[in-house]
Amino acid sequence: MPNIMTDALAKKFHEEICQTDWAPLQRNFAQGEVLWVSPELDLIDTAICVATDNAAKIGDWLSKKLLAKPTMENAAYWRENNTQFLMLIVQPFVLVQPGIMAPKAKADAKPDAAAENEADTAADTAADATTDTAADITLDPDCTSETDKN
Repeated sequence: MPNIMTDALAKKFHEEICQTDWAPLQRNFAQGEVLWVSPELDLIDTAICVATDNAAKIGDWLSKKLLAKPTMENAAYWRENNTQFLMLIVQPFVLVQPGIMAPKAKADAKPDAAAENEADTAADTAADATTDTAADITLDPDCTSETDKN
């Protein structure tokens, strides 16, 4: 049975998700507000768990290093490599996950072979960016204090 609040949050987060590089996130990083989300997790589901203070799931992800505060080394690597992220704000946190957004289809447009190829290429690029970026990160496992704020 779907939870009305969870469904509403999922809709809200789907509308708010955006793509960014590291530069606009630096201030949030300096203030300890950025949480890195592993590509193994769904960003929307993670945002819902953070928003609803699901301590059990968050604790499990923290212990498995699927959710973590980035280190200075991560920040330097991402800045130098112009890493692209999907981003969601879940006060007081900014959740980031390596990747790029697939292009959105126009509501009145009919799908054609070129559009489908473009979407496939964007999805492949997103998967490649996620894999390449995630493989080189060492994350700070001590981020339980940030989740305790909620």
